[in-house]
Amino acid sequence: MNKISKGNYYVKKTKEFLEKEGWVVEKSEINFKIWTPKGIFFKKKDLFGADLICINGKDIVFVQVKTNKVDVNKGLAEFKKYPFPAFVKKWVVIWPVRAREPQVKELEL
Repeated sequence: MNKISKGNYYVKKTKEFLEKEGWVVEKSEINFKIWTPKGIFFKKKDLFGADLICINGKDIVFVQVKTNKVDVNKGLAEFKKYPFPAFVKKWVVIWPVRAREPQVKELEL
């Protein structure tokens, strides 16, 4: 499984996990094409540094999904680029190897 397929798999797995927990979840990425003399390239960009945006009627959560590594610093660095209001939660969801459920870390910026 390549890096992109692995990332997409864990984003989908996280989306399903959060929906079972009662959240309404949407992907937060845009896809676009870049035309060059060498051909067309496809590019994906996360909105506001998050892979997913979740709501449940009282909370709004931006979620960054990480695989196999407890690299919270990369998620933290992405979220620090944006001026989130105080009421918005920021989570890094980490999937350890062969885990059935992820580790969810709430970030305080």
